[in-house]
Amino acid sequence: MRRRVYPAIGLLSAATIAFQLSLMQILAITQWHHFAYMVISVALLGFGAAGTVLALFRNVLTAREDRGVPLLMLLAGAAMAAAVGLAQHPAVRFDAYLLFTGARPALRLLLTYAVFFVPFFLAGLAIGWTFSRHGRDIGVLYFWNLAGSGAGGLAGLGLMWVLPPAGLPAVLAGLSVLAGLLALPRKPGIALIVTALLSLLCVAAAIHCPPALVSSE
Repeated sequence: MRRRVYPAIGLLSAATIAFQLSLMQILAITQWHHFAYMVISVALLGFGAAGTVLALFRNVLTAREDRGVPLLMLLAGAAMAAAVGLAQHPAVRFDAYLLFTGARPALRLLLTYAVFFVPFFLAGLAIGWTFSRHGRDIGVLYFWNLAGSGAGGLAGLGLMWVLPPAGLPAVLAGLSVLAGLLALPRKPGIALIVTALLSLLCVAAAIHCPPALVSSE
């Protein structure tokens, strides 16, 4: 197992926890605190769905871990960078006060849930895939996972005092992309290189042009 995967798991874990906190902050601002706790269920669903996929397709995924894990880390970073912007798009953005006025606001809530689900699913798939393939190193992997999660929680809380809420998720997405770059094999191939470049571009665009947060009416 390549040693660079250890810090990559730590970075991804830190990014995931901090991203979860940043989403809670954004929802507390835009939809009041009631919907902020929705993020916890989204994160749990994402990791649970990832575990289900790993259990169902373990034989298919076994031989492709060296390329699949960094790919998932890169995609998770891109999804984190794009999530808030997509959730704030007029076609997706929901208003808590309109939820019981018709089917469309409820559908928008489900779309928002789906947008936030994707980064956690991809991150959970990358972490779970690594765990399942390297059982002999599970102690070290758990250390990096838990240490990264703890550091991400502290960093996320600290960065809330420094960065604007709309811009914080994109910065955290950069950690996930960095994790993917660390986990790249020596010969990544054109697909991984293109994915890495597009993920970096997505993060840079989100940092440069953070979305406007529209509060519930």
